[in-house]
Amino acid sequence: MKSFSRIFMFVTSLLLLTACVNIPIGDGNKLKISKDGVTFTDDEGDQHKLEVSDDGVKVTDGKTGEEKIDLSEDGLSFKDEKGQEQKITFDQDGEQLVMEGFDDEGHAVGMQMGENVELPKDLPKDIPLTKDAKVSMSTNSNREVIVGYATFEDVADVRALYDDYFKKGKFEAEPEILEQSYDEMYSKNYHGIRADGEISVQVIEIKGEEHGIQVAIHFYKH
Repeated sequence: MKSFSRIFMFVTSLLLLTACVNIPIGDGNKLKISKDGVTFTDDEGDQHKLEVSDDGVKVTDGKTGEEKIDLSEDGLSFKDEKGQEQKITFDQDGEQLVMEGFDDEGHAVGMQMGENVELPKDLPKDIPLTKDAKVSMSTNSNREVIVGYATFEDVADVRALYDDYFKKGKFEAEPEILEQSYDEMYSKNYHGIRADGEISVQVIEIKGEEHGIQVAIHFYKH
């Protein structure tokens, strides 16, 4: 994007015109601006260097040169405290935000947000969705699966769909169901324990809104 490049060119020019300056910013932190870029020194003495170019922004370890953060038109990538790479990218054609990385135990985690997102592969096939479901968010990891979607079916039909599922499904104990209705919102929450995991479903209707019924499915794997 041209506007993206112009912003970075402006910041780069500003840095080139700025003399080498050390700026104390409190709590023992310091900010050094020079022709080589910006170096931030934290209260523990660790340095982090920020470099701006037409291609984007990079943050590296000021001592080792190891890349910590890379921001460009393609997205954002960074390493967490354990050195695991995390990525956030935006698919302009599909208008989707895609996040890929690892959890605390090193297991791969993926999340998608946007229009017409694909269902996560580990969502049990017997969990129902409405026929017109427009999935806007999905998460798939070693521990859990999350799906969020909108439907324009009548709230009574959506409620009947999940009433039937939690009534006839194979659960190890009687599912818990909580229904709440207010002047501006209606919600119905379901929770059940299966042999392969636990499932929670929430159906929400914001009265007066034209965005349809919102449904959230959360499946915890055993």
